[in-house]
Amino acid sequence: MTIGAGLRKSPHDKLRFLAETAMAEAALLRITDGRLFAMPMDAQRAGTLRHGIELAERVDAFVARFGRLQDTAGDKLLPAVLAWLSELIGHLSMKPLADSMSILQPAGHVAGLRRTGEARPQQRHTQR
Repeated sequence: MTIGAGLRKSPHDKLRFLAETAMAEAALLRITDGRLFAMPMDAQRAGTLRHGIELAERVDAFVARFGRLQDTAGDKLLPAVLAWLSELIGHLSMKPLADSMSILQPAGHVAGLRRTGEARPQQRHTQR
């Protein structure tokens, strides 16, 4: 066993961790947003930033939290979601449609699954 091997996460675990991290960062950003913008940010209020340390710290916290959320979502979470989807699509494309649908339904990716025969339009053969 190599050092750190137990610390490696599966792609699913990594995706879950990144989603939870982004949600936690978003929750903190909402709190900071509520405190910072409880009063409108106009030119007069912005002009007090140089002397109003509490307001300046709230602006700094908002900017830092916004940047962290943007980095997590854009640089880490979105690429992980796209990688997971491409893996899922690649895996499913190797299977017949009915098998793919049966994999996707329990995961909540399709609303309902009908038998393949019911999903196809009925063909009527008429003789001319």
